[in-house]
Amino acid sequence: MVRSCRQGAGFAAELIERAHARLRADFTMADLATLTRTMARVIRDPLDAGSDEWRRFLAIYVDGLRAENA
Repeated sequence: MVRSCRQGAGFAAELIERAHARLRADFTMADLATLTRTMARVIRDPLDAGSDEWRRFLAIYVDGLRAENA
């Protein structure tokens, strides 16, 4: 399990590095972890069962991560 976590963290760090020019300068691994936990909660426990509210939430969140919106 620890190996899987380390591997996942490595993939996440690579993803952030590859997207660095497009992300706001202060974006961190902690932000990605928060987004992941938050999205899991929104998907698992939606306010309106059967809706795609998670897609709207993700779009709003991602828009806020873009460098030009910082």
